[in-house]
Amino acid sequence: MTDTRRTIDVETAPWPVFAEDEVEAAARVLRSGKVNYWTGTEGREFEREYAAALGRRHAVAVSNGTVALELALLALGVGVFLGAFDHMAREATRQQRLLKTAGLVLVLWGALSLVGASMGGNDPWQPLRGIAARTGDTAAQNVSESGSAASFRKVSSVSQLEAALSRAARDNQSVLLDVYADWCVYCVKLDEETFSDPKVRQALGRFRLLKVDVTAMNAADKALLKRLNVYLPPAVMFFGPSGREYKDLRVVGFVGPGELLQRTRKVVGGHDA
Repeated sequence: MTDTRRTIDVETAPWPVFAEDEVEAAARVLRSGKVNYWTGTEGREFEREYAAALGRRHAVAVSNGTVALELALLALGVGVFLGAFDHMAREATRQQRLLKTAGLVLVLWGALSLVGASMGGNDPWQPLRGIAARTGDTAAQNVSESGSAASFRKVSSVSQLEAALSRAARDNQSVLLDVYADWCVYCVKLDEETFSDPKVRQALGRFRLLKVDVTAMNAADKALLKRLNVYLPPAVMFFGPSGREYKDLRVVGFVGPGELLQRTRKVVGGHDA
């Protein structure tokens, strides 16, 4: 019997292949830190450019920051498929009733997620969080105006940072420095859940509070990140009265009120730098 199998030995070019300018364009977008759809600008810019390239008025990118929207649309579709809006006969089986119930739940959740996404939410498990956040922002503003909220002083350059740290050292005061950006989801979460906590606000009364806002990611912002040895926000840093940072207490990412309070107590207790 003749073996009809043949071995194909064809050398193929690597794929996909991108030109250097294409690689640099993608790297530039990633370095910007503004890819998140709701708090950045790159997602919307991509939609506008893509729509223009196709000769269309609009385009929608359903990825990287719009997961809530994508899941909402998927939930609506699955819910309808399961028979959420189908007429249920009185003799329907238990399985049919269960499927219809699941479909109704998915449709309801999908609708809530759409509303939440339209209000700036991006958490599929808490679809209405965007609305709650806006309400919380108003409440936080009222608290701030009453003088009971922690007040951060913004630092916009390396020279301002050095001057602020020097003044704190002269006054023998510890410093908490928050590296923040509007497009950073965890930065906003720190403001909403951690720095707004009453016990945290009380503890921070013993610190000089500085905020480095790198939302614009301009030359001054990049110089500040380099000086602080921070790649991207969020970062929370503690400096003792001597002006030296407690590097082992540095926060990279999000921490809740309890964890932050533990770190502030170590600083107040004279933690060794």
